[in-house]
Amino acid sequence: SSLDSSVKALSSDETFFRCVYDDYMRLISKVTWKINKSDKTSSVFLKEEFFYKDNSLLPFQSNENNLESNTLVKNYFSVSGLLEKKEKYDLSSEEEKLLAKDFFVYNTEGKLLEKELSVFDKDGNKTTERFVLQHPGSERSGYDYYKNDVLLRSVKYTSETNYSQKIFFDSENSVLSVYENGMLVDEVFS
Repeated sequence: SSLDSSVKALSSDETFFRCVYDDYMRLISKVTWKINKSDKTSSVFLKEEFFYKDNSLLPFQSNENNLESNTLVKNYFSVSGLLEKKEKYDLSSEEEKLLAKDFFVYNTEGKLLEKELSVFDKDGNKTTERFVLQHPGSERSGYDYYKNDVLLRSVKYTSETNYSQKIFFDSENSVLSVYENGMLVDEVFS
């Protein structure tokens, strides 16, 4: 069965949006034009598509095709609508080339526990950064930072402006810096 769709258009001084909705009023596509004020022309710079399973009101995937940067971003969502995976591709050659891949892990309450960000160079070599939050959903409570699975930094907040940061140079050498009101007050090398 095919669903009728509804089209909405919105504009601002610099952009124009065309949104298409299905019968459930779910956004299925959005096209964004940039408006050139000087010669009053416009050009499409972003095309977005949203995909749903059955009668779900939340998408399980969205694709963002940026025509200016010639990139495609694929977002994958959990049943509850949380972003679980994001992939960025370069479309400038004949074959899609993976530029970056991000993963997000949540607890049962939907609070962020961990994010892993991977970047791929032109030869396909991967560099990965991982942030493990010490308190779910709050990066400002503290986190451990890993690069290519090696712990490099551990940050612990006691308030918005008071925190300690331990930087690991290798398995035996580190420096612990203590900040109060955003100012360095103590450093301990070990």
